[in-house]
Amino acid sequence: MRKFTKSILALALIMVGAMNANAEKLYSDFSEISAGGGASWNAETKTMGWSGNWGNAVAYFMIKGIDNVGGYYDLSSWETITVTFSLTGNTNGVRIRMKDNTGGDGDWILMPEGTNTLKITDFKKGGAALNYSKIGGIQLSGGNNTTEESTAIFTELYLERPDDPLAIPKDNLTKAIALGNAQNSFAKTAASFAVLTDAITDGVAELANASATVESLNAATQAIAYAIAGLKYSAGYARVTKNMFMEWDGDGADAKALRVSPAGADNIGVADAGVPYGYGTGQVFWNHYTDLTPYEKLYALGTPAGNRARYLFNRPQDPDNPTGEGTAAFIQQYVAIDENGIAELVLSDVSTEFVHLNTFKRPDGGTTFTDFIVYAANSKATVGAAGYATFSSIMNVDMTGVTAYAAKVNGVTVALTPVAEVPANNAVIIEAAAGTYNLTNIESAAAIADNDLKISDGSVAGNGTIFVLAKKEKGIGFYKLANGEKVPAGKGYLVIDSNAPEFLGFGGDATGINEVKAVEAKGEFFNLAGQRVAQPAKGLYIANGKKVIIK
Repeated sequence: MRKFTKSILALALIMVGAMNANAEKLYSDFSEISAGGGASWNAETKTMGWSGNWGNAVAYFMIKGIDNVGGYYDLSSWETITVTFSLTGNTNGVRIRMKDNTGGDGDWILMPEGTNTLKITDFKKGGAALNYSKIGGIQLSGGNNTTEESTAIFTELYLERPDDPLAIPKDNLTKAIALGNAQNSFAKTAASFAVLTDAITDGVAELANASATVESLNAATQAIAYAIAGLKYSAGYARVTKNMFMEWDGDGADAKALRVSPAGADNIGVADAGVPYGYGTGQVFWNHYTDLTPYEKLYALGTPAGNRARYLFNRPQDPDNPTGEGTAAFIQQYVAIDENGIAELVLSDVSTEFVHLNTFKRPDGGTTFTDFIVYAANSKATVGAAGYATFSSIMNVDMTGVTAYAAKVNGVTVALTPVAEVPANNAVIIEAAAGTYNLTNIESAAAIADNDLKISDGSVAGNGTIFVLAKKEKGIGFYKLANGEKVPAGKGYLVIDSNAPEFLGFGGDATGINEVKAVEAKGEFFNLAGQRVAQPAKGLYIANGKKVIIK
């Protein structure tokens, strides 16, 4: 999608307030519209013209009849926007989007010729809800099938809201309270849950407050959203987050979002939680998925007593059949939503081999889903024949059963420091006999100090600075990753200056690999400060990542 310049985003629409006798509306008289990006505007005929493929826009920003506070407009009490137009030329239609105060532009929504009525909450950004109380403006764009000129002639553009201006804010707060109560199943004992329960109590009181205003209701709703975003979950529970998503190959950044179909589906979550619901496109690709194999259960949190949750799992890795439908591996799963708004899915019922979630589709009836949670009593760690591996989990983990280390780059070695537990989303090195270990997920874990390990999201590739754990000709340690080769998702790696040697061995407290050996003065040697020594004399040095003595 073409990005528009800031100058285009500064253009203005003036909507003149006019009250219809039967409903509260704000109509645009199209008196101030500025063309941009190659689009033309004829004020007399209310005609927008363009000739590029999606490459032109007219930006509508200032709205009369709604107070402008700090350059933004509060649309949270407005329910719909209606746009009516006719088309000429070989065109797909007209696109519309909004932007808010969180940065960047919202997603485009394509409108066909005629009258289009959209809910304000249909407007999203990367699948997440906008801040509807702080909307910076509205933008229109023409979309062509060819480069031939097309036009849109506008006859109506207006906002509408219920007769009761508190209706929508009350509905939003009611949904937020329901979601907060649903979280009780997953965060019973976390200290942060007290913040959420207080926010829910305040929200219930605000709903019953005869003096409630749009602003007070919105503030109560936002307080619950912030509390949910900051939750620390009970042992074994964790939120599905962006870094769990990966790709088999292909379009990197696009792989980091859970696809939703169709486009514009009303199942968007709390933006501050970092949960990637809704990529904004109706298409589904075989090469995007999140691996839920390590987990026991998946929960979708949605509208209480709403419709079903719908998932697509295990699409084959076949670019010639990107939908995967009709194949043995493809699984479509429907899950009922209970009275608390929770749809629980036992993942072993989906597949006993592996569970790759490719898509969450809009269920019948348009239920709103606001969070996805996974559960597992244990985190699995696999160690190969080398006896060492990197490990990470989205849970807090007790490392009893293996020896775990934080890794700190120290000159030409990597210093290892033992740790007893690992917080969620941290990488460590583990030492154990070859095998798979079930490590207990715990309520919380102490922070790790002096740890340089990072976690790959599947897109990290060798570029001269990426080092991965391996056992090769120089023994166990970190080897520079070949250019273009990728670090598997969930694995740990180090980023080190490109001038570092090709191999960094272990130092620190790791047993069995830090002994001092007497050797001849052959090969590459470094002093204990990490400086290369061309002709080592007698003394203590580092060679091939190990401490040695030259006699």
